[in-house]
Amino acid sequence: MNKENKTEIIKKSNILISSKYNSSILENKLLTLGLLKAKQEDGRIISRIPTEELKYYLCHNEKKISGSFYSQIKEAADEMIDRKVFIEDKVNNRFIIMGLIGVVKYQNNVLEIKFEPDMTDYILNVKSNYTNLNIAILMSFKKNYSYRLYEILKSALYEKNRNWENKEAEEYQINFDIAELKLSIGVVDTTEKEVKHELRRGKLDLETIVSDVSKNKKFENWSNFKYRVIDPSIKEINEKSDINVYYSLSRTGNGGKITGITFYMRKKPQFKTPEFTLQDNIKKDVEKKKKQHLINKVLTLIDEPITQDNAIAFLKYTNWDYDKIEQIYKIANQQEEINNFVGWMTSALKCNYKNNNIHKIEGYSYEEIKDADEQLKIILNS
Repeated sequence: MNKENKTEIIKKSNILISSKYNSSILENKLLTLGLLKAKQEDGRIISRIPTEELKYYLCHNEKKISGSFYSQIKEAADEMIDRKVFIEDKVNNRFIIMGLIGVVKYQNNVLEIKFEPDMTDYILNVKSNYTNLNIAILMSFKKNYSYRLYEILKSALYEKNRNWENKEAEEYQINFDIAELKLSIGVVDTTEKEVKHELRRGKLDLETIVSDVSKNKKFENWSNFKYRVIDPSIKEINEKSDINVYYSLSRTGNGGKITGITFYMRKKPQFKTPEFTLQDNIKKDVEKKKKQHLINKVLTLIDEPITQDNAIAFLKYTNWDYDKIEQIYKIANQQEEINNFVGWMTSALKCNYKNNNIHKIEGYSYEEIKDADEQLKIILNS
C-alpha cells in the first residue's frame, strides 16, 4: 500500500480478467480482496480478511448495509467455489482448466479464502500479462457490468501500451463482437451446461452460442442491451474511474444488424482517486471500540452514580489510562467522606493524588460544583 496517498493496487492476471464467467458484484469484489490479501502458507495461497475490513471495503460508501451481511457473504462464497479458469492455446492444441478457489471459510469474524495451488503463477507470481487495478475504483462500482467492463477495458489498455498512463493525450480503441462482449461481462449464463460445453469445444462461433445455444437469455435486442447494460456501465466508469470512454457501433448484413462495438478510451486528466481511507477508518473503528470498552470498565469499577460523560472525562484526564483511574479510585475509598465525588475525582486526577494520603474537598458548594461542571465541559469537548 502506498502510504502517501493510500492507494492500493493489485496486479491481476489478464487470464483471470479475460475468463468468461457469471458472477455478482459481491463475488467480484471478494475475489479482488482475496487477491489483494493473498499470501503463501504451506504450499497454499491463503487470504484472511477480518469482518471489519470486509465491511469497510465492501460498504465504505454505504449509509447502511442492506440485508444480512453474513448471508450475502455466504451466498457469494458458495458461488465462488464453482468458478474455473480456462486457458487455451489453439495453435499448439493445448488447454488448461483449473479450479480457482478450493475453500472459503468464515469463522471468528474472519473470511478465509484458499486458492487452488495451481493458481500460484496467476496470483502470487504474476510477472507479465497483468493489469494494474486500483482497489478504491473497483470498490466504488455499484453495478457488476460496470465492474467487469472496466476490468476488460483496462486490460486492453495495458495490452495496447503498458505506459498508457503517461500519455494523457493518446486515445486507444478496442473492438468487440456483441456476442463476445455479452459473454465477457456475464450477460450470458456461462454455467449453462450447453453453453459451457460449446465454449470448451470452440467449434461454434460466439454469436451462435449466445443466440441459439443459450436458454437463459437477457437483453437480446440491441436497444435493451444498450439502455440496460452499455450506457449505464459507461456512465459509471466515466464518473468513478481513471478513464473516459465512449463507443461506436458496427453493422452487418442487409438489415444493418448491430454486431460489433468499438470502445474509445483516454486517460482522465488530473484524476483524483476516490476517497477511500480504509486503514484510517479501521484504526478509528478499533480505537472507538477500545475506548468504549474502557468507558464500560470505569462505569463498572466505580460504585458511585456517575454518568458516561463523567467516565469519559476521567479517562481523558488520564489520556485513557484506566490503571491510573483505578489507583485514584482506591485512594477515594480511603477518604473519610467525599460529598462531591465527581469534583473530588477531577481534582485527584488533575493533581495526581498519591496513595496513603487523605484528601478532602468541601462538597456541594455552588462554586465547587460550577467549577467541576465547567471542567467537565472543557475536557469532553477536547
